[in-house]
Amino acid sequence: MYRTDLARIHHEGFGGFARRAAPGLLAILRTSNIRPGSLVVDLGCGSGIWPARLDLAGYRAIGIDQSRAFVRLARTVAPRCQLRVGSVHRVALPRCQAVTALGEVLSYLPAPLFGATFRRVARALTPGGVFVFDIMIGQPHPANYRNWIASGRWAVGVAVRENPARTRLVRQIDTFWREGRGYRRRREIHRLRLANPRDVRAGLRATGFRCRTVTGYGRYPLAPGRLGFVAIKRA
Repeated sequence: MYRTDLARIHHEGFGGFARRAAPGLLAILRTSNIRPGSLVVDLGCGSGIWPARLDLAGYRAIGIDQSRAFVRLARTVAPRCQLRVGSVHRVALPRCQAVTALGEVLSYLPAPLFGATFRRVARALTPGGVFVFDIMIGQPHPANYRNWIASGRWAVGVAVRENPARTRLVRQIDTFWREGRGYRRRREIHRLRLANPRDVRAGLRATGFRCRTVTGYGRYPLAPGRLGFVAIKRA
């Protein structure tokens, strides 16, 4: 997922999520007693916008993403951060004070059940450490729509389809990147799990977290069908 064209389009056209969420996320770290100088691991770091903001605020940041194209971009956006190519579900996590997974990273399939990820994060966090993430939970009616966005040198079309049981969502993404007098077309298929918030809360509690849900980061609201979690590892 997120090969070169889509990675660049995501950075240019959709990087506003990380930028606008950053003040609220930093506030969550501060109120959770995660001070500058602490190590924050960002799972699914994308083009590095959030790790760069962490670095600017005085935190040490490690970004991990399975997309090599994203990591190449991140090395220019966040040159002082440690950035790694790898699956957020398999890469070894260092001892750290906070873990973030933003933009429904943990919802992407294939992936283990949330409980397995929660256990890995709990083992990495120091007591009192914070785990901030958001996931897809679906909406009252199954999603079925198309969207189209164009810029000067690219365009992207997205077809979204949710299954009737409201447990899975598929995005068909067609990108068009200007190449000479024409456009290069690429297609990616992204599959995501839709979670039940009660199950997620229960999974967090079972792995040693206390948690609360949020519908946005500070003043920046999450899009419909998403829910955020702030989980603190018990001492």
